[in-house]
Amino acid sequence: MVKQYPHFMERYPDYHSASVLGKIYDEVKSQESEADPSISKWLISLISLFPLTTEMVTNFLLFFYVVLFFIIIRDSAPAMLH
Repeated sequence: MVKQYPHFMERYPDYHSASVLGKIYDEVKSQESEADPSISKWLISLISLFPLTTEMVTNFLLFFYVVLFFIIIRDSAPAMLH
């Protein structure tokens, strides 16, 4: 039985995780007040339909941030040329 859970699992007792998932969780939590709550609720309900492992979540987030990076680069390239 687990004695403590990483804080990003939102279970108690917990500890503050310095892992990549912990840092991503902290960043998302800090931006949460700016997000549309209806989107958050929709996303949480969608995620709850599928049992995900930590590895699956990590791979998805890595893919998401790589795609986001290339979109930002694509959109900012014309401005960098001028």
